[in-house]
Amino acid sequence: MPPEITGPADLATLFSLLHDGVIAEALRDGGDLALRVDIRYLAQRIDPSFTSLRVRLRDVTGLAFETWPKADGAAPETWRDVPQIFSPPLDILEGAAAGDGVEVHCNQPAREAPHCGGTLRLRAAAATVVDEAGARHDLAALTALAEGYWDDWRARHGLPPR
Repeated sequence: MPPEITGPADLATLFSLLHDGVIAEALRDGGDLALRVDIRYLAQRIDPSFTSLRVRLRDVTGLAFETWPKADGAAPETWRDVPQIFSPPLDILEGAAAGDGVEVHCNQPAREAPHCGGTLRLRAAAATVVDEAGARHDLAALTALAEGYWDDWRARHGLPPR
């Protein structure tokens, strides 16, 4: 079985690999946070019928979402409630290590939201990622999937390889 993804730097890398994925479901399960990330372009590299990956963050603490207000001069809000944070769904932009935790910069394009996105902050002991068939993928495998996708994308658009 592939190892868990641990440490702020690797968790940040995980979220960066999930770039353009949508956190379509989020559920607190004891101390864990279970996410369904709709990310067709990456999931289909595993199996053409797949559209999402499941991410389980173990022993999550410090979960908070600081909004990026749409209105000029509006103060950001900080939310800690899982349903409030993830509804409407968040679009993942990138992850960044921040001390002993991770920051995930997210878009939230819903018109009805008073913000356009925000920064999701959390600390987690580890993460696991499984596909729709239940197979677990480590960070190296996810990196290879993402790099393969972006190499193909560059070739399709006539851009030189990285």
